Amino acid sequence: MPTTKTARLKMGVSQQKILTFPSRLVFAVLLVLAASSIGAVNEIIEFAAVVLFQADGVGGYHNTCIDLVANLLGAIVSTVYLI
Repeated sequence: MPTTKTARLKMGVSQQKILTFPSRLVFAVLLVLAASSIGAVNEIIEFAAVVLFQADGVGGYHNTCIDLVANLLGAIVSTVYLI
């Protein structure tokens, strides 16, 4: 066990580096996938509303595609910002 202040500071700095490059990449991919899946669940709920209640105000396939692309882009942008 180091006894000098410099040795303790070096040990503290090395312990603070929790996320290295590969684990950051894995974390970023998982974050994008998690955020995208939340958007996909929202689209499934909208589809269920159309099927169960014959609601027509939700939108069609074009709207669903735009929503999924917007969800993916938002997930990527927010992941880049957070990482």
